Amino acid sequence: MNRVCPNPTTTRGEKVTITGSCGGGEGLRSVIGGFPDKPALENVRILRSGPDEFLATASDRCSSTAEPRWA
Repeated sequence: MNRVCPNPTTTRGEKVTITGSCGGGEGLRSVIGGFPDKPALENVRILRSGPDEFLATASDRCSSTAEPRWA
């Protein structure tokens, strides 16, 4: 199971942690944090990219009162 913590009620600029596995893939290559015209994450750093376990951090660009980011 992939997770973003805390989710989704972070405050603007708060650091979030992204964890999970690649489900048999080769490893984490990138993190997509929103849409090109409405990014939700910035300063994304992949700390571990292994196929069995990955870890990334980012800063939340949206405030908790913004429109929903996830469908």
